[in-house]
Amino acid sequence: MRWTAEPAHPAGPARAASSGIPDACFTPLLTRYGAHARIGLAVSGGPDSLAMARVFADWRTRCAPGMQATAITVDHGLRADSAAEARQAGELVRSIGLDHRILTWRGARPGARVQERARIARYDLLHAAAPAHGLDCVATAHTADDQAETVLMRAARGGGLDAASGIPADGHWMDLDIVRPLLGVSRADLVADLCAADLRPIADPSNEDASFERVRARRRLAAEPDLRVALLERAASAQQACGIDDAAARDVLQGHGHVDAAGFALLRRDVFAEPRNIATRLLRALIMRLGGGLYPPPIAATERLLDRLADWPPGGGWTLGGVQLETLADTLVLTREPGRMGSPGPDMGVFDRRFVLDMDADARALGMSGLHALTAETRSRLPGYETLAVALKTIGSEARASRRIAARIDGTLPVVAGKGHVHVCPARAIAPRLGGRRVPVFV
Repeated sequence: MRWTAEPAHPAGPARAASSGIPDACFTPLLTRYGAHARIGLAVSGGPDSLAMARVFADWRTRCAPGMQATAITVDHGLRADSAAEARQAGELVRSIGLDHRILTWRGARPGARVQERARIARYDLLHAAAPAHGLDCVATAHTADDQAETVLMRAARGGGLDAASGIPADGHWMDLDIVRPLLGVSRADLVADLCAADLRPIADPSNEDASFERVRARRRLAAEPDLRVALLERAASAQQACGIDDAAARDVLQGHGHVDAAGFALLRRDVFAEPRNIATRLLRALIMRLGGGLYPPPIAATERLLDRLADWPPGGGWTLGGVQLETLADTLVLTREPGRMGSPGPDMGVFDRRFVLDMDADARALGMSGLHALTAETRSRLPGYETLAVALKTIGSEARASRRIAARIDGTLPVVAGKGHVHVCPARAIAPRLGGRRVPVFV
């Protein structure tokens, strides 16, 4: 997958309009990233994202003139006129005084689950583009209506507190901050803003296609306004409860665990004496990141794992979400499962969705077979055993480092191999998150 960028072109400003969208929507950007931050705005050209761009431009002029912004449109190439629509989106955002870039999704198109795959590609492209443009975060135009639709759809599938909490205001994609400043604003208010500014958005025919679940949810909520209100109240309450649990899980990890830059984690047995909901949240967050997943493992599967851990069998081992878990004395060790790794090499500078490479290199994982093919002297220069030993000592574990576990660490690191040598590629481990906040990763 590659991305290409279209440079910005100057254009005159659109007709100004007095927005009914409160400044408080964007003030957190100033507080969190500073007066000279560079913000990315994900703009498809549709009404929600175009209104976000217009309101942001107005707010920046009045409240944060030193802040830089780049509007970004992803051309998924799923319709014949998608490239023309992306260019049209550029003309619209340049008319309100913003720079614009187009990122193009290249490669084979999925035959099924098209919207889901397109969403993944979109965020992967934004993640890859962020360093090149110096972006501190990317803002998306999710609204209160999107929130209600999401909670309604998730309720049909179950999922507990996380499902009820809907879309977080502060999210992430790997190590890129994703912010949603309009999550408390209705779609109708954004459309009214565009009308006042005399801006005509691009129509997306898929928004009227009832074969998509979200379109059906949208139509139901339009017919049942009281349900919309109830779902938004449910989301707010669930987010508050999740925030409390996430804070508790961070405290538990800080006191009884360790996340290492070599791509593994340690949890002392004390963790599993904590309330079950706290241990569940912590395990799910760690497994998602250490396994390079897009989503955390199912709650039910995580709770079954907790049931097995209750007896703490010596040398017990399990797998979940692409992560191998093993008890070592009084410590649970979590490593990437070698056989479940995705692409053998980096994709847009990201290795296995776990590391961001600091150099343009054809990094590969050795895997267990590649590791065993090395000479003993070469294997001894890899960092797994020493790193594991230091980490265990750091958390006061009774366990001694295991060569077997160290081999899994070494076999799943990004390395550059040549004739007679193997070097770990300079890379930054993507930190797990709890409640949108990064968990400290120790080097």
